[in-house]
Amino acid sequence: MNSNKLILFFNYHSILLILIFVPAFCLSQNQTNNWYFGNNAGLNFSNGDVVVVENGGMQTPAGCATISDNDGNLLFYTNGQTVWNSNHQVMENGDGLFGQASGNQSSIIIPKPNDPNTYYIFHTREVVETSPIYYIAGIYYSEVKFTAQHPLGHITDNKNLRIAEVSSTTRLAAIHHPETNTTRVVCITKQDPVFGIIIPDGKYIFRIFNVTQSGINTTPIKREINENLGTLGAMKISPDGNFLAFADDINQKIYFYNFDNDVVNFTPYFTMQAIPAFQIFLNPYGIEFSQDSKMFYYTGGNYVVQFPFTAINDPIPFEYYLMPVSNPGSIQLARNGRIYVAQGTSDNSIAHLAVINYPERVGADCNFQSSAIQFTDATSTRGLPLFIASELRNRIIPSEDDCVDKPFTFELDAYADIQSVLWDFGDGTSSTESSPTHLFSTGGIKTVKATIIINNQPIVLYKKVEAYPLPFLPPNQILTQCDIDNDGESVFNLENIKDFVSDGAEFIYTFYKNSDDANDDTNPIQNQQFYTNISNPEEIFVKMLTPFGCTSIASFQLENYSPNTQPIKDYFACENSDNILNNFEGKFNLGNIEIEIRNEFGLSPDFTVNFFSSLIDAQTKINPLGRYYTGVSTIIWVRIEDENFNCFGVIPFNAVVNSNISVDIESVYTICDPSLHPTIILDGGISNDTWTWKNQSGAIISTQRLFQLLQVGSYSVTVEKVENGLTCSVKKNFIVKGITNPEFLDVKAEDGEIYVSIKGNSTYEFSLDGVSYVGLGTSYTFGGVRAGVQTVYVKDINNCEKIISVEVYLLNIPNYFTPNNDSYNDIWKIAGLSDQFYTKAEILIFDRYSKLLHKMNLYENEVGWDGIYNNQTLPASDYWYKVTLTDLQNNLIVKRGHFSLLR
Repeated sequence: MNSNKLILFFNYHSILLILIFVPAFCLSQNQTNNWYFGNNAGLNFSNGDVVVVENGGMQTPAGCATISDNDGNLLFYTNGQTVWNSNHQVMENGDGLFGQASGNQSSIIIPKPNDPNTYYIFHTREVVETSPIYYIAGIYYSEVKFTAQHPLGHITDNKNLRIAEVSSTTRLAAIHHPETNTTRVVCITKQDPVFGIIIPDGKYIFRIFNVTQSGINTTPIKREINENLGTLGAMKISPDGNFLAFADDINQKIYFYNFDNDVVNFTPYFTMQAIPAFQIFLNPYGIEFSQDSKMFYYTGGNYVVQFPFTAINDPIPFEYYLMPVSNPGSIQLARNGRIYVAQGTSDNSIAHLAVINYPERVGADCNFQSSAIQFTDATSTRGLPLFIASELRNRIIPSEDDCVDKPFTFELDAYADIQSVLWDFGDGTSSTESSPTHLFSTGGIKTVKATIIINNQPIVLYKKVEAYPLPFLPPNQILTQCDIDNDGESVFNLENIKDFVSDGAEFIYTFYKNSDDANDDTNPIQNQQFYTNISNPEEIFVKMLTPFGCTSIASFQLENYSPNTQPIKDYFACENSDNILNNFEGKFNLGNIEIEIRNEFGLSPDFTVNFFSSLIDAQTKINPLGRYYTGVSTIIWVRIEDENFNCFGVIPFNAVVNSNISVDIESVYTICDPSLHPTIILDGGISNDTWTWKNQSGAIISTQRLFQLLQVGSYSVTVEKVENGLTCSVKKNFIVKGITNPEFLDVKAEDGEIYVSIKGNSTYEFSLDGVSYVGLGTSYTFGGVRAGVQTVYVKDINNCEKIISVEVYLLNIPNYFTPNNDSYNDIWKIAGLSDQFYTKAEILIFDRYSKLLHKMNLYENEVGWDGIYNNQTLPASDYWYKVTLTDLQNNLIVKRGHFSLLR
C-alpha cells in the first residue's frame, strides 16, 4: 500500500514558489470543507471548527455530494438530479440528471486529475421511472466545467452518460491511488447480460471505473460479489484504503472486504450479522469508518452501533457498543475526525445531527452526543454528503491529551507521500519536523495547524488537543487557626488549603513536613484532616494531583493565633418549632442567627460565617450545618473567616430548647346524656400563660383556662407560654360530637331464642333483667329463654347513651313429651300462647301418614294433648303439627314442625 512517510524534497518556501508554475492534482481535506444536505442545511469546517449554515438551495430526501476547492471554498453540490453552484443557484444545464435522489448514495463528485477546472458527477439509479421522464436504471456520469465564460461552472454536453447498462444499486464509494494519480470509483451492479439476455436473479458485482488525467475510463474493472442484495445500505472505503464495506438491509448483514488498491482486488474479510440490540435484527442503513480506519460504525433501527472490526481476530472477543438515537440515517466522517449522524423522527422530518466526538475510542469513551447540532430554518433528512475516502485520511495524530508540563508528540498520516510540513502550534511557535515534540506553556484547548505538501499542493490540517493546567497554589499562603485556649496549638484540616487553589475542590492532596519528603514522596502526614501544629508558624509542603494526573508541589504556612472576639449570646427555640410536640427538640434558623452575628460583630459582606456541631468540626471546617438546625439543647460553634480565609473567630453559643408546653386536649369529645354523665370541662393547662378558645368560625369564645363543652362542633385552643423571653404557642384542634340514641333494627323470638340487632354509633351490651349485661357489639342472641313476655335491655359500654328496651313475646313449642302418668311432661302443649298477643289459634296434630289425630284452639291449648286418639294410647313415634295464629293486628302466622312421643 502507499506510504505516508514525510519526504523533505524542498523547504517550505521553495515549495510555494513551485506551486505558482506547476499545476498538480491533489486530494485535499479542504475539498470536504463544506457540506450541503437535507432541506437547505449545511455545515462548514473551516479552521477545524464546525459552523451551521442554512443557506443551501437543495431539498433532497437522502443522498447528496458536495465539493470545495483546494482553499476550502464551495464549488457546487448535488443530489444526483440537480446541481447547485456556489451561489446556491441551479448550475447552468444543472437540472435533469438521471440520479435517484431517494437513494442513500445517489451521487459522488470526482475531480479530474491535473485539471482543477473539470469534475465528474457519478450518479446512480436503481428504480426505473416512466413519468414524467423515462429513467433507466444504471450508472451515469455528468461532466462539470469551470471556464472564464462559466466561472460558476456548467454541465457540459457530457451529461447523463450511461456507463453501466445494467441494474444498479445506489451504492457508491471512491478512493485515490496516488502512485498512478487515479481515483477509483466503486459501484455495485447486476451482472452483465449473457448473450444479450439479462439474468433475472443474477447476483451482484463490483464495477470499478478509473478517473485519470485523461478522463473516465468507461471500461470498468469487474469483481464478483456473489451475493443477492437489497435496495438499502451504504458502501464505504476506509480512509487508509485497506478495507471496503457495504450494508445490506435485506440480509441484515454488513460485508467487509480487504481491498488491494494497487491491483484493484477485493478479498472477503468478514461478514457481520446486524444483531446486537437484545437479539433484535437491525436493518443497517448508514456505515462509516473512523479516521484511523480501525473502528466501524453503522446505523439501524434506533441505534448507532460501534464495532471494532479490525479486532475480530484478537484473542479477546470484541464487543458491540450501542448508542440509542431516534431514527438515524446516513453517517459520515468529517475532516475534523468526528463522525456525524443524521437523526430525527419517525416521519423522517429530521431536524438535527448527532455526533461521535472521538470515533477511535472504544465504548462510551467515543463520547456520542445525540442532537448535538441543531437547525432553525433548515432540516436534515436521511442523507449526508459523500466524499472520496482518501480526502478524509489526512490527519494529525497527537499523543494523548496531557498535562501542560508534559511534551506532546505529533505525527502525520496522509493518503500519499508528504513532501514537507509546516507546523503552527497556536502559541507563536512552529516547526518543520515530521514528528515534532512540543511543550505548551499554558493549559487549555489548543488548535494545532499543519500545512503539508502533497503533489506540490498545500493541504491544511487542524487538530484540537488539550493541555491540562498544573495545580497552582499561589505563594505565601497562610492557613490560619483560632487558638481558643491560648496554648499555641490547634487542630488544622490541611485539606482546607484547597480554598486557595483555583478549581482545587476535586484535587487529591498529600502533605509533608519538609520539601525532601514531598519530592521523594516519603513520610506523608497521615492525619491531614486533624493535624495539630508543632510550631507556630509551621511550614507544610503539599503535593497536588488533578483528576487528569497533573501534579505540582508547593508550600504554605500554618499560623495559630488568639482572636479577640466577644462571646455570642444564647439563642432559644420553642420545643414544638420542629412541628413535633413533646420530643424535647426545637428548630433553629441559623440563617437568621448569622444575620444577627454579622450585625453584632460588624462583619464585612466578604466574611464567611459557618456553623458546626463541635469544636473539632469548626476547626477543621468539616460537616458544616445547613441553614436550619433541629435537635435538643446543645452548643453550636461558629467559625468566622475573612475574605482571605483567615480565621477571625471560633466561638460557641448555647442553642436552648424551651420546656414542653403542656396541653392535654384530645382530638374528639362526645357530649353524653346529662342524666348519665356530668358536663365535660377541658383544662388548657395551669402552666401556660394564655388560653384562646375558638369555634369553627374562628371566633373567640373564651380566654379562660377552663372550657365547658356544651355544643357540638369544631373547636380549637391556642395556648401560649413565655420562657427566656420567647413566646411559644401550641394550637390544638378538637371536635365535639353529640349522641344519637340507639334503635332496634330487628327482634326475633322463637324456639327458646331471642335475637336482637341495634342501629347506633357505639358498642353495646345486652340484658334480659336490666342488671347483668352480656355481649359486645351491635347484635346478640339469647338462648334457653323461657316462654312468655321478656324484656330486652340495651346500653352502650361508655354509659353515654340512654338505655333502650323492648318487650318480646316468646312461644315455646316442645320437641317431645312423655305421657307415662308420672306427672312430669305428660302432655304436649305450646308454652306462652296467650290471648294477650293472639286472638285466635288453631293447632293440628298429625301422624306420619298425615292423619289428623288431635285439634286444639287458643284455650284448649292450656289443657294440651295426652297422646290418646279415639280412647287408645298411641305408640311412641314422631308426630307432626301445624299451628295457625292470628295476632292482634289480624296478621296470620303459620308454623309447622314435628315432635316425638316417648314412652
